[in-house]
This record gives sequence, C-alpha cells and structure tokens, in this order.
Amino acid sequence: MINLESGSSNGNQSRDRNQRHLERGVADLLPDGNVAQYAGTAMIRCVLHDKIVSLKKTRFTKMLIEANGLDPDDFQSWLFSPGMRFHSPDKWWGDLGRRDFPHEGIDFCLFRDGSGRVRRLDHDTRIPVMHDGVVRSVFADYLGQAVVIQHKQAQPDVGTLISIYAHTIPLDHIKPGVIVKQGDIIATIADIRRSKAKILPHLHYTLGQPSSYLSYEPFVWNDMRDPDLVALLNPLGVIDWPYQVMETR
Repeated sequence: MINLESGSSNGNQSRDRNQRHLERGVADLLPDGNVAQYAGTAMIRCVLHDKIVSLKKTRFTKMLIEANGLDPDDFQSWLFSPGMRFHSPDKWWGDLGRRDFPHEGIDFCLFRDGSGRVRRLDHDTRIPVMHDGVVRSVFADYLGQAVVIQHKQAQPDVGTLISIYAHTIPLDHIKPGVIVKQGDIIATIADIRRSKAKILPHLHYTLGQPSSYLSYEPFVWNDMRDPDLVALLNPLGVIDWPYQVMETR
C-alpha cells in the first residue's frame, strides 16, 4: 500500500520517474478539504428493465481488508474521483478528457486511512469475489485480464447477475467452469505502472444482469457496453464501506 501524500512505501522507497508522475497526477485530484461522504445503507433500490429491485450490500471491503492483512480501523473510506464512478463520461488519468464510452463500472484505487492520509491499492492486492458463482470467461483487457463470474442467487428478486473483475492477474486455477465462493481470492491487481496508459494500478468492477443473448465464449469488453446483452447496475450500491467523492481542482 502506498501513501500518496508523503510518497512513502511499505517496503519499497524507490520509484521511477513515471510512477512519481502518476502519483502527482492523482494528488491533483485530491480535494481541498471538502468532500462528500457516503456511509451507505443496508440495501439500495434501483431500476432494472423498468422494475424496481433491491440490492443487498456485500462484504467486499471487509473481505479485501482481511485478505490483504490490513487493519480495518486504518481503512476509513474509499476515495473516488468523478471519473472512477459508474457511467462517468470522463477519464481520471492522462489528460482527464472524455472517455470513448461512459464508464461501465467503478474503479477501486484510492482510500483514506485512519490518519486521514490518502493511500492506494498496490499491484499485488488480493481480490476476493463478492458472491458465490461460477467463472464464465477470462479475457484480456486493456491493462491485464478480466474475470467474468455468473451469480444465479446473488441477490433476491433480481435473477442472474454477472460481475466482472478487470485489470487483474487471475490465479492459475481461475478458468471457465470453476465454482467460486464468497471471499475466495480470484486474482491480484495487475502491475500497470509502466504501461503506456499512464494510469495507477486499480480494480475495475462491473455489475450487471445478462440477457439470454449473451455469449460468454468469447466475451469481449464491448459486450458490457451493449444494453441488449448486459443491463448494467451501479456497483456502488453493493459496496459495504463509506466512500468519499473527490472534486478536481
């Protein structure tokens, strides 16, 4: 885990010029002290195919903290720039310009610790799966690989859901057909510090309801952009931890 404000690292004090540039870019997103804080509720309601459905919170953050040996008292809240949030039209990296398509999910990268310092998930962060399910596809994405998991009983009154964990390095046994249980470690965040994208390592997470027309082999990124194949849901609704929304200066 890295402290972006001080530039210190647990176990690695040296960084190349490109990495320092990336950290300064993220620091530019930090608020001047006025951020919106959301504690979340036990359940949210959303519209799916013109039907009001309820989505329960998961234990994702608690499981991630446990899987990576972190202190829960030292994990105050997630931090999201506007570009990290669901359906955002904007980038949060590079020139901060417009995306080619609205964001299909949310990006987990930054959090505030118990001292109020801003830290980030590192490239070796272990990723727990949020719900029981079966792996349906593993495919190369822009920054690593993505794991597509189908959940038939994840949420009441919703039906089958799929979740996509992207920009990762899946564990060797994570292949189509493998059954996973809530909390199982399925991947680590990909090391993309030297990529041409000039973006910090992060986990992209998508949640949606697949249609009967969706084919998992092959599954490609554009499939989740097609509303006839996947009805996307805002994943923030199932996250179990407070979060803050940063404003660009």
